[in-house]
Amino acid sequence: MLADCPAIPVAPVKATEVCRHEHVDVGRMKVDHRVPVYLSLGDSKRVKVGDPIRVPGHPSMFRRARSRNISPWIGVPQFVVDCPIVRGNSSGPVLNASIEVIGIAVKGQGLPGRAGDDDALSRFVPIDFALDYLKG
Repeated sequence: MLADCPAIPVAPVKATEVCRHEHVDVGRMKVDHRVPVYLSLGDSKRVKVGDPIRVPGHPSMFRRARSRNISPWIGVPQFVVDCPIVRGNSSGPVLNASIEVIGIAVKGQGLPGRAGDDDALSRFVPIDFALDYLKG
């Protein structure tokens, strides 16, 4: 089970920014290091409301959630999720039940328990949409 995975020790790694897109809130880095874990890309166009997702973060935590709805934010399609995306999860991968990357965590709740409006909810950008902006 994914929640029982041991922590992977993290050492400082040199990374160089390849490209970024401020409006979509995504970027791509080149890491000058062997990456110990490889993830497959999923098809974010197949994600439906209610689908289970996982948001890995640091330190070695996996938040389990479900997609709640699709809500564009300033013209960018985003899935709203029912778990808080916190520091350590932001900008990380969002995984489907098959442990495939279906999105990038881009926005979390500002204050715990204070999600009064849609802009305060945790979200992710679908990977199919984000990849169009990360070709740099």
